[in-house]
Amino acid sequence: MINSESQITNTTIIGVDISKNYFDIYVLTSGKTMRFDNNTRGIKKFIKYIAPLNPTIVAMEYTGGLERKVFFALQNNNIPCCCLKPINIKNFSKTIDAKAKTDPISAKLIAHYTFLYKPAPQPKPDEKLLLLKDLASRHLQLTQFLSSEKNRLSSSTFAKTKSQINKSIKVVEKLIEDNRKQLKELICLDTELKAKVELLDTMPGVGEHSAMMLAVLLPELGTISGKQIASLCGVAPFVNQSGKATGKASIRGGRDKIRQILYMVALVAIVYNPTIKEYYNRLIQKGKPAKVALVACMRKIIRILNAMIKNNNPFIPDYYETYVREQNNITKLILTKNNEVEQDNYLVLSDTNFLREPDLKNIT
Repeated sequence: MINSESQITNTTIIGVDISKNYFDIYVLTSGKTMRFDNNTRGIKKFIKYIAPLNPTIVAMEYTGGLERKVFFALQNNNIPCCCLKPINIKNFSKTIDAKAKTDPISAKLIAHYTFLYKPAPQPKPDEKLLLLKDLASRHLQLTQFLSSEKNRLSSSTFAKTKSQINKSIKVVEKLIEDNRKQLKELICLDTELKAKVELLDTMPGVGEHSAMMLAVLLPELGTISGKQIASLCGVAPFVNQSGKATGKASIRGGRDKIRQILYMVALVAIVYNPTIKEYYNRLIQKGKPAKVALVACMRKIIRILNAMIKNNNPFIPDYYETYVREQNNITKLILTKNNEVEQDNYLVLSDTNFLREPDLKNIT
């Protein structure tokens, strides 16, 4: 382990390794380790213990939500804290050749990593945004479970088993519908988020629900560059080159949930979006494998969406192609090659409410 303690003078860094029932801490200045229960009482004891130390920063890993209680308690007591990617700590342990792994050792690794790389304290997250993300993540979980149940139904032989699976499918479908209503209701209450969804929904291939999921799970849209957003979504190719040898570039990392959504969007866009369809066909004609061309379309789609949000402009085809979208079987919007909006008996884009207000009476 790196001997960082001797280099520290007026810095108090605390590493925290969190598990389901308890969490371990390591104080870098003193080398002291302690364990607390991961419940309200244990967290209060933890805050009471570290407050007099006046820590410069308290660092912990993202652990699928187990870290939230500790993180929020630190924020509420004005103690600087941050969450780190587990992959960074794992790679750091390999770098310093740390072979043993226990919870106290993990807390020590987190403290040393924080001292060397100096991550900035994170602001308190918006609880409404966290709720939206939880609902969006839950929707993906439910849809995956529904798909699994339907596969089991098709392979099931006995009537009793099929009956149980059918009941399960009905329950899950009801949960998915309730989840969607709750997600839409919360988005409609947020003016900024609602406007973002409306813009995303103007691109053929991106439906209302996909737009909501992207807006919630990818809040960075429109705030970073196209290359950065592609890398964040895990659709950016990374080169593999050493000396004279050059391997195939491949995608890796990023947010798998966003990548799943982009995959489904791309499947629709290569059929109904003239811009993406032409791009996909051109890649296929050049001899690119279908999956490679599809990933390239995913990358193009997310970069277009990023530019749309950044410039606050709807999607408009770049060449001669007419795009018609119907809303409520009444409102029609036609965008032409000259970026003109035909207004004869039609509504212009700014007047079209692509995300209608939910019927709150029907939402339970």
